[in-house]
Amino acid sequence: MAAQFPSFESRTVTIDGVNIHYVCGGSGTPLVLVHGLGISAAVEFYYNLEPLAAHHQVLAIDLPGFGKSDKPVRSIFLSRRSAI
Repeated sequence: MAAQFPSFESRTVTIDGVNIHYVCGGSGTPLVLVHGLGISAAVEFYYNLEPLAAHHQVLAIDLPGFGKSDKPVRSIFLSRRSAI
């Protein structure tokens, strides 16, 4: 991640035993980016991360089963995804 986006850090948080990967960078008002059906947040927001980080603290999340996040063993219902 550092090579692609020098001002971003790669981080992981564990929720209900599932490792959720995200990248964060910049400063200012927090801005959370959640990808659609793309491969990962880094791919989906490739051209947006650095420009947005000039004005915001950007957090780009890889949803469970995508990018560097774990694929959950059991299904995650929509209400549980809201915790992410």
